[in-house]
Amino acid sequence: MLAPYSLSFGDVLVGKTTDAQTITLLNTGAVPAQVDKVTITGPFNQTNNCPVPPATLGENQTCGIEVVFKPLGPTRASGNVSVFHDGRTDPFMVALAGAGTLDSSLVKFSPASLDFGAQKMGAVSTAQTTTLTNAGQKTLFISRIANEGDFTIAPSSTCEKLTTALASGASCTLVVTFTPLGTGPRTGAVVVSDDAEDSPQRIRLSGTGQER
Repeated sequence: MLAPYSLSFGDVLVGKTTDAQTITLLNTGAVPAQVDKVTITGPFNQTNNCPVPPATLGENQTCGIEVVFKPLGPTRASGNVSVFHDGRTDPFMVALAGAGTLDSSLVKFSPASLDFGAQKMGAVSTAQTTTLTNAGQKTLFISRIANEGDFTIAPSSTCEKLTTALASGASCTLVVTFTPLGTGPRTGAVVVSDDAEDSPQRIRLSGTGQER
């Protein structure tokens, strides 16, 4: 038997090779099994430590098949790992899936920056909102949200209130205010740390401080 029966690699930057995922082949029979060959289709590659004929896999013994995904273009990809055994023509099969992307970030902000314009020193600006969307196929775990500069994340933000991972396609909001501590151009950022490959991501913030 094989486990798992499918592998999903999610969204991967075109030209990059993922870390390997492992398929385990277990001989549950009472007699040794012969692994004739292991084949793979699609933009995936495999290496394995299964015994080479005439060597066999003994009862309750296992071997591993390591699979990696290297997308060739910005499209969804599928394939199969096929394990032919004991001279049979009907192999064990594991379905493979992934998607190529040209965008290195799967965390999207709309808008990607906020400009608060002119604001008197010490006064709190009107709040502005940016929406964070998980554009990947996997859940997104946000571990930390921090602010830099003369900017504050308002309590009405929903991203900071998440108690579970952000599902694929789901969104939350970041509400920001500006309280300049000096005059002239002021810059900062909201910094989001998560389990996406390009973490942390930054939302650019700007404004101008004026004398009271």
